[in-house]
Amino acid sequence: MDKLMYKDYNASNTDIAFASSNGYVNNPGGELETRKQLSYPLKEIKTFINDAIPVDSQDRVVQLVVSSTNALRYRLERNGTLYDITGGIPSGGTTGQVLTKRSNTDLDVEWDDPKNAFSFIGMVVQGTNLDTEEKVKIIYGANTSWTKLSSVAVISEHVFGNGMTVGLTSGFKNATTGAYNKKGLKYSTTSPSHVTINADTFGATLPATSGGSGSSDSTVNNSAMGIITKEIAGENPEHSGLVVDTATVYMWERTA
Repeated sequence: MDKLMYKDYNASNTDIAFASSNGYVNNPGGELETRKQLSYPLKEIKTFINDAIPVDSQDRVVQLVVSSTNALRYRLERNGTLYDITGGIPSGGTTGQVLTKRSNTDLDVEWDDPKNAFSFIGMVVQGTNLDTEEKVKIIYGANTSWTKLSSVAVISEHVFGNGMTVGLTSGFKNATTGAYNKKGLKYSTTSPSHVTINADTFGATLPATSGGSGSSDSTVNNSAMGIITKEIAGENPEHSGLVVDTATVYMWERTA
């Protein structure tokens, strides 16, 4: 569409501003009436333009402009600075980026990498090469924070012995030293050869007894025995006598 320009006169035009059918008279009654009739079409144009033109929040007239990248922007002066339209697609951005909310304010959006848009606080990620937090941030953004949860992952469906006796305990502590009761299975050749077990203690929650009192680190008669806990094993978790197959897999939780 062309800008407004003065064209050649067309004598067949019947759209006449001062037509008598619009209430204009040939001989207005005095100079004031003449000025009013001449001004009225201009007033109509003024009212229409002011009602139709775009303005900003301060009621200043703005000019909408399509930028060289086909983005809709605006300016306050001809050939002046171009501004983004809030709520529209902001300028900038690179290939593969997405629009995300910058704040809780309506229509406040910005370009961001999908890796930042699709992670959240509490999210857990794993990877065989994510041994440092910096490597996780390369994927999910420098403005995120992560806490390492584990460096291994269980990859076997079964638990096996590790070549040591199964660590057992009755769960009681020595009243004097505070040391936990710890036992291992032992095969005895005393007639008859045996490993002592007791059906009454099957499935019991430690510490528990089926008769006797469990007030010290010794295993009293009929005390329930179970696999030692991580706390009881302390610095020697291998003393549980059990092992699972693992692989080096780093697990991280997003904390900020």
